Amino acid sequence: MLLEFAKQNWHLFAALAAIILLLLVEPLRRRSSGARGISALELPRIAGHRSGVVVDVSDAADYKQGHISGAMNIPLKELPAQIGRLKKHLKSPVILTCRSGVHAPKAAAVLRRNSFTDLYTLSGGIAAWSKENLPLEK
Repeated sequence: MLLEFAKQNWHLFAALAAIILLLLVEPLRRRSSGARGISALELPRIAGHRSGVVVDVSDAADYKQGHISGAMNIPLKELPAQIGRLKKHLKSPVILTCRSGVHAPKAAAVLRRNSFTDLYTLSGGIAAWSKENLPLEK
């Protein structure tokens, strides 16, 4: 009977499989980047207490729409060429942000390949920061 139900509702099972896959891929992608995801509420503690630097890897237009105060902007596509700007922060926590939290893990992988070890990504990106009603600089 279950098999018959599954045959008749194959599209529901396919959708369920896709949702489960998406839920599993995000943590695996973060783990492979070598960065730890942090919440918007954890970011100020890590940045302030441990003298961390916040790097927004959004493109310039998104950065101008709103960013975390004090964040430097190095767009993801320019990051390999701009690594030198971050070398002085090699031993400090580097917190990566972007608009939605999708590009920050990719940036973390680039930095990991360039000897950065203390890496964090803002889970949910600037959208999560805004949702917590935390201030943005424009």
